[in-house]
Amino acid sequence: MLRMEVVRTRERMGTLKKAWDRLIQECPALIPFATYDWMECCLTKEQRPLFVICLWKDDELVGVAPWWLRIHRRRGFRVRQLEFISSADTPWADIVMREKDRSPVLEQVFRGLCTDFAAEWDVLSLQHWPEYSPNRSWVEHWLRVHRYRSFGTIFARIPCVPIQESWEAFASTKPQRTRKTQRNIENRVAKLPNVSVECHRGGEVEPLMTEVLAVAKKGWKFQEGKSLANQPRTIDFFSRLTERAVANGWLFLWVLRVDGVPVAMEYDLTDGRRVFALRSDFDETYRDCSPGRYLETHILKWLFEHQWEEYQYGPGVNPYKLFWATAIRQTVKLDIFNKTWRGRGLGLLECRVIPFAKTLRDRWLMRGAESHAST
Repeated sequence: MLRMEVVRTRERMGTLKKAWDRLIQECPALIPFATYDWMECCLTKEQRPLFVICLWKDDELVGVAPWWLRIHRRRGFRVRQLEFISSADTPWADIVMREKDRSPVLEQVFRGLCTDFAAEWDVLSLQHWPEYSPNRSWVEHWLRVHRYRSFGTIFARIPCVPIQESWEAFASTKPQRTRKTQRNIENRVAKLPNVSVECHRGGEVEPLMTEVLAVAKKGWKFQEGKSLANQPRTIDFFSRLTERAVANGWLFLWVLRVDGVPVAMEYDLTDGRRVFALRSDFDETYRDCSPGRYLETHILKWLFEHQWEEYQYGPGVNPYKLFWATAIRQTVKLDIFNKTWRGRGLGLLECRVIPFAKTLRDRWLMRGAESHAST
């Protein structure tokens, strides 16, 4: 029998690091975004109540559901909503356990959540959940058996480049227009003085962040208030993350220099097999040379040469990501409605009333279009 604990304070969570680190080493597919260090960085940006469920077998941590509580209004209801601890830079999230412990851990997590702690939440919103997470199919089966309403949607689409061949073979599959555009970019950059690319995997936090911010403050995102350099909390998040990424061997910080001056950067994390792009920026002065695209292509060439498995962009299917991307990964949001009066009411709205109303609207619009076409 596993012992369940709900961690509600930052102080208690801080004591879990060693046990959490031991567990995550047996779950390499969950590195780095389900680690203690990633969660701790996310907590620097938001001050929400914790609801981290831990499962213990004697003194060994065997499962973690890293959730926090958000209280907000939804469809007119004041809802107590549990969610994965995350930030704007979280590409995916999941419950942590070893493969062999999946059934007992998830059974106890959801049985406890729906009995002992049922009065504390109205909706469990599992956002950022990988579409093919084995935990997802288990949870959806459990919900059907125990008759809980749930509503799932696509949460984000993540372009990526699976690496299965040489760079030359990969590039040859792209349209001629793409290859020509890339040659033109390389020719323009080659005319700049003393061009170099650096990859930082270690070092002190302050000089690394100085490089990041030097580029971020010269980009269009900074001018529009969308840069990581605009918000002190985001700077703090990346400073803490850089310290932990260096310590864990996750960091890939790429910098493109022209005559010694940084003009483009990309901040990536890795699990040792895949690379996840979190942030990138470039100096607007060099826009005509497309330094961001040049740096991105340099990174991809290096990953192909060294036989990594996959490069993932951040969530969102933007045109610039589709220049090289050849596949899409999806995350989902699964809303689980508790049997509180708020949960039942919201579940009825989301799962029955609103879909029915949309069906009626679509039928009405279709009939109107057919009537207009026949006149």
